[in-house]
Amino acid sequence: MTSASFTSSVRAAVVCCGIGTGLLFAPQWVTKTIRTYVRDAARPGQILVRAGGDFVQKKVRHLEQSQQRESEVAMLRSKLKEWELRLRRLQVENALLHERLSEIEQLGLGPYQSADGSPLIVPELLTARVLGDEMAALWRAGKLIDQGQSSGVRESSLVLEDSNKLIDQGADDDVAAGQPVYSGRCVVGKIAKVGHFSSTVQLLTDPEFRAFVQLARNTPEGVVFGANGILEGQGQELCRLKLISSTEPVEVGNEVYSGDRDGVLPFPMYYGTVVKANQKQETPHWEILVKPAVNGVRFKTVQVLRRLPNPLRLLSN
Repeated sequence: MTSASFTSSVRAAVVCCGIGTGLLFAPQWVTKTIRTYVRDAARPGQILVRAGGDFVQKKVRHLEQSQQRESEVAMLRSKLKEWELRLRRLQVENALLHERLSEIEQLGLGPYQSADGSPLIVPELLTARVLGDEMAALWRAGKLIDQGQSSGVRESSLVLEDSNKLIDQGADDDVAAGQPVYSGRCVVGKIAKVGHFSSTVQLLTDPEFRAFVQLARNTPEGVVFGANGILEGQGQELCRLKLISSTEPVEVGNEVYSGDRDGVLPFPMYYGTVVKANQKQETPHWEILVKPAVNGVRFKTVQVLRRLPNPLRLLSN
């Protein structure tokens, strides 16, 4: 502090002390008048400070309420999704029972008691991790493995050159091209190409994707499986469902499930929902667009369906 500023501070302090001492001995009407002037001068600032404090408090309360509402909305959405999944599972079970009942009504029950035989082929879901874009790029560039082709562990060039999503399971875990890829009960796509350690996934929306599917519609008796068709990707958000005869009942909201139930995996898996269905005159088939239940890969893991020989049958021989 300079001597000039020190001197000014001392003078200000002396003046304040002098004013304070003078007020102690001043007449009451003088001090009352001064207090009134001081109070009136300070009132705008006090009002401003009070208003600012109230505004901040209101904003804090609003923010807390908003955060609480957002948390409650997120919880309710999660619960709704859970109940939707349960409803779909029960609807599918109802549709399977309806199919079985129709068979019994048409063919009748067998005259003898039957025993379930041990299946020759059993399904198994293999969990695979989806490699992120950066990790996939490093893997395809050969920077994550230090052994070359001479060691017999170099990745397949077909897989490395593919632009589809990459998973960390390959031929060393019995992954094969064409195997379905799931996320929960929903179909993501299928295995496109297989390397020794990794594979690529062809999504439903890929222009080369094709799958045999079956429609399911709501009836007074519950959900009933309907016509079979071919689901194909278009390189866009929606897929096209082809070869559904124009004589079949189809409407927006019908659901699409896997149609290749061969006894190995009797429970149908979910593809998506019909969002557009047009029936033009003099055409033998419906024009149907389907919104996939899973559009793209936004999760860290998927499940690959493998069909393997039943080890119990193999060990018994």
